[in-house]
Amino acid sequence: MIHHISIPAKNPLHVAEVLAELFNTGYFAPFPSNPGSYVAFTGDEHGTLIEVYPLGTEMIPGEDNKPIQFQHQKASNHFIATHAAISIPLEQAQVESIAQRDAIAVTLKSLSFGWKMRFY
Repeated sequence: MIHHISIPAKNPLHVAEVLAELFNTGYFAPFPSNPGSYVAFTGDEHGTLIEVYPLGTEMIPGEDNKPIQFQHQKASNHFIATHAAISIPLEQAQVESIAQRDAIAVTLKSLSFGWKMRFY
């Protein structure tokens, strides 16, 4: 099970706020390791969270035992390969309402194991 993922966003604060709303916790905070980054917490027993970095952020591994270094690329593509399937405690209508409020396009697909919502 994956309990931590990092994603880029044009507006990390807003994305973290919406994720916290989808998690039904309302809990998000600045992520101190990289200015302008935020983290949204699910509030589960595993400490599951999603870090949201400014679009263009690159994480450079530290040498030896040094921590990761962050750098920002100004010319960043808005289309990225990162995606995730997450479970949230909200009903479909609540998710669609949040998406509509924030002008996020949503489609609903039927899969063999249930329904899948896609956000654009």
